[in-house]
Amino acid sequence: MADGDTGNASQGETYWLDLFTYKSWNEFHDAGGTVSGFSAGRWVTVQKIKPGDVLLCYLTGISRFIGRA
Repeated sequence: MADGDTGNASQGETYWLDLFTYKSWNEFHDAGGTVSGFSAGRWVTVQKIKPGDVLLCYLTGISRFIGRA
């Protein structure tokens, strides 16, 4: 799904793609996986993320989904 595609509309969830490199995934995981960083260029998009939305974690380099937050 692309950024902001609606998941289960009846529950009001929206799914967002959260891209990681191997290094950034390890930093995210080691820090407890509660805060994800985004580039300044994504600020407008990030402002649309609401509590209850789902982040789909995708690891670039191996092209795999690796988690859901």
